[in-house]
Amino acid sequence: MKFSTKLFLSILLLLAATFSLGGNLLMYASFSAARDRDTESAVASYQLVRYTAAAVGLNAGDVQITRVVSALRQIRLDEGAALRLRVDGGTAYCSAADEAQFQDLLGEYAAEDQLATEVFLDGGQHYLQVTGLLPLQNVQVELDGIFPIENAYAALHAQQHIYRRIFCVTLVLGALMALALIRLLTKPLKNLSATSQRIAGGDLSCRAGVEGDDEFAQLAADFNHMADELEAKIDALTDAMRRQEEFTGAFAHEMKTPMTSIIGYADILRSRELSEADRRRAANYIFTESRRLEKLSVKLLDLLVLRRRDFPLAPCELSRLVEETVRGMAPVFARQHIVLKGTVQPGARMAEADLLKTLLLNILDNARKAMPDGGEIRVAQRLTPDGFTIAVTDNGCGMPKAELAKITEAFYRVDKSRSRAQGGVGLGLAICNEIAALHGGTLRFDSIPGKGTRVLLTVSGQATGGEPA
Repeated sequence: MKFSTKLFLSILLLLAATFSLGGNLLMYASFSAARDRDTESAVASYQLVRYTAAAVGLNAGDVQITRVVSALRQIRLDEGAALRLRVDGGTAYCSAADEAQFQDLLGEYAAEDQLATEVFLDGGQHYLQVTGLLPLQNVQVELDGIFPIENAYAALHAQQHIYRRIFCVTLVLGALMALALIRLLTKPLKNLSATSQRIAGGDLSCRAGVEGDDEFAQLAADFNHMADELEAKIDALTDAMRRQEEFTGAFAHEMKTPMTSIIGYADILRSRELSEADRRRAANYIFTESRRLEKLSVKLLDLLVLRRRDFPLAPCELSRLVEETVRGMAPVFARQHIVLKGTVQPGARMAEADLLKTLLLNILDNARKAMPDGGEIRVAQRLTPDGFTIAVTDNGCGMPKAELAKITEAFYRVDKSRSRAQGGVGLGLAICNEIAALHGGTLRFDSIPGKGTRVLLTVSGQATGGEPA
């Protein structure tokens, strides 16, 4: 059963019980007063008859009883009233059509100075019998009087009839008022229920309206606070899942290019006869790249999943890092008829060498994908007074200007069909953007469709410290 139904029935029951109790108490009080008046009037009439009879038969003897009976015959009574005179237990006079109306046992409770009364029902009418003794000598004379007191009961029946009508009207009006009141009181609960259903349906931004300062307003405020906390936790979980997905894709992406080079050099070692110097160079590249990948997995985890921003930067010989990268990737690029060239400027700056190399490899890999028919890629590294720049320029297919603002978004790909064919997942430049931000730098993209693309990394506010790595 709904709360509104329970509340409606409770209010209706309380209204009915209260009105019924109050109405019955009022009718009982009115009836008691009316019956008391009828009783007092009947007793007063009886006393008048009794005093008259006592005055007539004051002297003892049969003659006086006859005079009493004669006096009683002359008394006019109200309709329905009757008198009975009993002398020593026998009936001397009775004005009632049926003497059985009188209650014989009532005389046992009467005395000269005390009247006995009793209300009884006869033929659907209420009567009051009053019994007393006349102060006559030598004989016991009992005077009984029956008086109708139906006026009080008739008034009670009329009141009950009116009360039932008023009760029904009041109950209907009370029900309508209760419905309006319940609708007003439960409106915040219905709004809260609708809000909770919208939230359950996925609209986490939906909130309940807070009006006033009552308990419902406090409940709505508490609900909104709970929804805020829930939304924050869901956002945190969603962000954590997204970052884990980014890490998985990024790690797979970062493994691909170095692993291609490692496999290539391993194949050379396995299938060709090399000079000692070439053999050592190939083995050294395999070893160096393997160690870098080992450390890179942990750093990518910190960077993408844990959002770590306090990587220690160390003095790094940028020219050597760029030269080694270009030298290591040149044979791989040559297989696709891509010429890879680099120009560097000696000097050290503060950087995270493994992540910076990852950035450079990603930019080179994107340039390679933009030149399916071969071409030329130039890498230029320069030092600035408080930092450095690295520019990668290719003469590939280029990109539309509208795409440049989106290419650093995670999982975004300009040419989706080509990216899928080449194994891209759209994370390379997103990782580059994170690494650039870690160094306090920015990435700038300039591209002309059909002519090529230039990517410029600018890092400023850096200073060398210690010996370069």
